[in-house]
Amino acid sequence: MRHKKEKSESIKIANSVLFTAIAILFFAIMFFWSYEYGVKKRNAIEGGVIVEAEIVSVGYQQVTKRRGSWYLEYEYIDDNGVSYWGWGESGFAREDEARSYIGSKIEIYIDGKGNSIAVGHIPGDRGSLIVAIVLTGLAIIFLAVYIKLRIKKKDKKQVNEKTSYKRLSMEEYESIIKNSREILSGAYDINLYIDEIKKDIQTDELTTTSIDEEKNSNSEEE
Repeated sequence: MRHKKEKSESIKIANSVLFTAIAILFFAIMFFWSYEYGVKKRNAIEGGVIVEAEIVSVGYQQVTKRRGSWYLEYEYIDDNGVSYWGWGESGFAREDEARSYIGSKIEIYIDGKGNSIAVGHIPGDRGSLIVAIVLTGLAIIFLAVYIKLRIKKKDKKQVNEKTSYKRLSMEEYESIIKNSREILSGAYDINLYIDEIKKDIQTDELTTTSIDEEKNSNSEEE
């Protein structure tokens, strides 16, 4: 019962470690995607092409459970029909204040491939890369722990199987010893029987010898 309980707990721990590793790896992938997204925006800045986009809508970002802020969303379509969309100014406490900017213009960098960023904004590619690397390292550590737990469990199972095999071999060995004792006991009985036969034969020989000697003695007297 105790063994089953320990086994159940070890399985739960291993599964928890695996789940944590997968969750961390998922967030690491998200930050790698954010890094790639930021690199494209940085390339747009380095391209140096600035155009005026129009504020077309607003959005809301939840900061905490009780607090959030409104931000502006822009849109721009170049001469080749490539569409650009992104975030403008943010941090508005009220929705009506943010909506008052709809229709206004904002300067953005474009790369000609659909990637853009508002002038004055800084892409977060470097910070995203650092976080992604750290999370990937943590995910690898948790995966290593999970693998170690699984190997430990497998080794323990093999030990139990070997122990069971040894017990079975011992039982067979005891059975062999028991059978051997019976055989030896039977052999001992046979030896006793043979000894008895030998004694009978010797007795018969002595009897025969005595009779012959008696006959010879009688013949000499006559």
